[in-house]
Amino acid sequence: MFDATLSAFLHPVIGPNLDPTVGPLDLGFNLLSIDSATFTKPLDLPPPPDTVAHLTLNWPHSMGASTLETNGAPVDADTLHSDGTSLDIVKLDVDVIALALAVLGISPNPLDLGFVDLVELNVNGGVALAQHFDLNSVLDASLTLEDGTSLPFAFGSPLPIIPNASSHDANHDGQIDFGLHLTPDATLDNKTALDFHIGGDIGILDFNPGPTLFSVGADLDIGEIPIYHPDAFTLGGFNSQDYHFQV
Repeated sequence: MFDATLSAFLHPVIGPNLDPTVGPLDLGFNLLSIDSATFTKPLDLPPPPDTVAHLTLNWPHSMGASTLETNGAPVDADTLHSDGTSLDIVKLDVDVIALALAVLGISPNPLDLGFVDLVELNVNGGVALAQHFDLNSVLDASLTLEDGTSLPFAFGSPLPIIPNASSHDANHDGQIDFGLHLTPDATLDNKTALDFHIGGDIGILDFNPGPTLFSVGADLDIGEIPIYHPDAFTLGGFNSQDYHFQV
């Protein structure tokens, strides 16, 4: 947004103290508006009919969604890992045949008849936004007997044998009360990165608009460059819970 105000006043040196003002005049106007849910911008380089490359700009979001979504799966008993990669933020697709013909001074491309491209060889590269999450959650547990005795307890391990168990019956009613106290300890680790890839394809009889009679291609992931990786932070909102039993 660009915003400015303008005002003026008159203050005579001699005579009555007049101070009329004009304004303020609001000159605000919108320079650029982007809807993150729908923003995409294709560009032909150079403009038709001499186009040899296509540049596409996208807001970073998942296919069919307005945000970048991730899919997760457990990696061990305590950790859930989730990954997601957006549509290419920037993608460049070069028609190698059209570029070679343009360098030779042959333009427009004689193999492109408008409604159909007889043969095309494309090389492309793109940059996408990648998100990686690790949610680690451990239950801190403690077991307390009726007389206040604490016993070691860990999920996945058998309960310890209690020698002379009746000695923990504080009220001597023939039963031992005990409580299980659980407190979740959860942390979240996030890494944001730029994901780079290159690819290529060859097509024969590519109808515009319409299908391609024959097409084959491949895409190679080059790697990622981390751009944001803060220290793992603790997640709040998890309350402790107590369970009471008798044996």
